[in-house]
Amino acid sequence: MNRLDARKVFSVWVVIAFLSQMLFAPFPPAASAREVQTDFFSSFEEDDLTWENTVETDSKGNKRAKGVDGHIVPEDRIPGDITEKVKEIKASANNPPHETDQQLIDGDVTTKWLAFEPTAWIELRLSEPEAVVKYALTSANDYPERDPRDWT
Repeated sequence: MNRLDARKVFSVWVVIAFLSQMLFAPFPPAASAREVQTDFFSSFEEDDLTWENTVETDSKGNKRAKGVDGHIVPEDRIPGDITEKVKEIKASANNPPHETDQQLIDGDVTTKWLAFEPTAWIELRLSEPEAVVKYALTSANDYPERDPRDWT
């Protein structure tokens, strides 16, 4: 056997040995997220979930942050916002009492409009003609399968 043939045979045996180790070696059991040792922790551990809908205040009681309570103040809206010009809203469906078309433009990301239809529509009538050049949609955080996929 010449040198080139010996290299080929040796290479084949190395590959076979490597593959047999991968295919037939027992895998260690996977550790669950709770069993993994880590130096990281947070206040959102499974058994320690707490949340308060409050904003930190200074010594005079003034909020030290704005826009974190789900309510959008006028200066936080998209520049050129025309929702104040909406005079009428029509929708193909509503889910009263709290998920109606009026929540579409209330500026509150904690409210929503819900229509249990595969294809729903809304119509906004303005007090005067406007050219719409930008718009924003905010999806609810409860059922991702209900999020809009296509719209015109």
